[in-house]
Amino acid sequence: MEGGMMISTLCLRLAVVFALTTATAIQNVNTSCSPYDIFCLHHPRTEGRFSVAKDDMMLHKVDHEQRDVEALLAFKRGITADPMRSLSNWNATNSENVCLWSGVWCRKHTERVVAIIIPELGLRGTISPSIGDLSLLHSLNLSNNSFMGRIPPQIGQLKALRKLDLTYNGLEGSIPKSLANCSQLQWIDLSNNNLTGSIPAELGGLGKLEYLGLPSNRLSGSIPNSLGNCTSLLDLDLSSNYLRGTIPKAIGQLKSLERLYLNLNNLTGPIPVELRDCTSLVNVVLSHNYLEGTIPKALGQLNHLENLYLDKNNFTGLIPNELGNCTSLLALDFSHNCFTGTIPKDFGQLKSLENLYLGRNNFTGPISDELGNCTSLLILDLSYNYFTGAIPKDIGQLKSLKKLYLNGNNLIGPIPHELGNCTSLVTLDLGYNDLTGTIPKAIGQLKSLEGLYLNMNNLIGPIPHELGDCTSLSNVGRFQRR
Repeated sequence: MEGGMMISTLCLRLAVVFALTTATAIQNVNTSCSPYDIFCLHHPRTEGRFSVAKDDMMLHKVDHEQRDVEALLAFKRGITADPMRSLSNWNATNSENVCLWSGVWCRKHTERVVAIIIPELGLRGTISPSIGDLSLLHSLNLSNNSFMGRIPPQIGQLKALRKLDLTYNGLEGSIPKSLANCSQLQWIDLSNNNLTGSIPAELGGLGKLEYLGLPSNRLSGSIPNSLGNCTSLLDLDLSSNYLRGTIPKAIGQLKSLERLYLNLNNLTGPIPVELRDCTSLVNVVLSHNYLEGTIPKALGQLNHLENLYLDKNNFTGLIPNELGNCTSLLALDFSHNCFTGTIPKDFGQLKSLENLYLGRNNFTGPISDELGNCTSLLILDLSYNYFTGAIPKDIGQLKSLKKLYLNGNNLIGPIPHELGNCTSLVTLDLGYNDLTGTIPKAIGQLKSLEGLYLNMNNLIGPIPHELGDCTSLSNVGRFQRR
């Protein structure tokens, strides 16, 4: 009996001790634990801590870091030549220092890879599909190397990717549609490769895209209308491909677009009037296509326009006066088309214009005196048209003019001595006209003149000895008469 009572008393004492211990433990919850440490408690005697959630997180973190290392090593295995041994420290024995590997950038305070930047290293090989396992990658720059083969569709797994630069390689095949899954993309540059096929319509879903550069490839098909949905675009460069069809009207939805390069393709049809809605446009280059029709008057609303290149197309009709409202213009190139009519007098408002190319068209009538107001002109090319009348004296006001081409027209009358005021002239070509009279002595004032072409006119009289003052003169056309 007494033995039973002793056992009961002992059990009671143990129960009390356990209860007190548990209460003390609960009262000593560590309030400094992170929000993830949901079971973080201090033991009352050891002050130790345990965390089920944090242990799981650490395992998860290590797993992702290890996956990054494995992905990088697999990427390296796809490289067959590394002439500068740039990736020599990419190896398994050095995996604990992955953030110190050449060209590898990690997120601060972690070992997670966020960027691979290895341009111009002479690397040769293929891009491993393992690149898609770098789940936090936001920048991939492999430009100016010799990567071959296809762009792996696994790149579409990179949900954090913002910048992709694969320029100047030897990549082949089509642009993977899976790129459209990289919804954070702001910059895509795949220029100067051997990519084929069409531009994926799916790219139109990249609402944050600011730069799309696909020039100097072998892309074909039409420009997808869906690109009009990329309303953050600042630069669209599709030049030097085999694109056909018309310029989509949907381009007019790109209100932020500043630079549009569609030159050196097989595009047909007119310039869409909707281009007027791209009110931020600075550069428009549509040269070397088969575009036709007239220039929309509405382009005169593009107040920020600086460069407009429409050369080597099949445009017809008059140049609209409204272009004179684009007072920021620096360069206009309408050469090698079928334009008719006269040079708009409103061009005299283009005070910043430096280069004006109107050669090889069907312009007629006199050369506008108002061009003398374009005092920033460096190059004026009106060659091979049907201009008539005299050379305007007002051209003598163009003190910055370096090159003047009036050859191949039907100009008459004397060479104005005011041209002697264009003291920056390097080239003066008045050949193949019906000019009469003598060569002005004032030409001798052109100290920078290197090329003088007056052949095939009806000039008379002696060659003025003042030409001897043109000490830079090295090319002189034969003084032949018609």
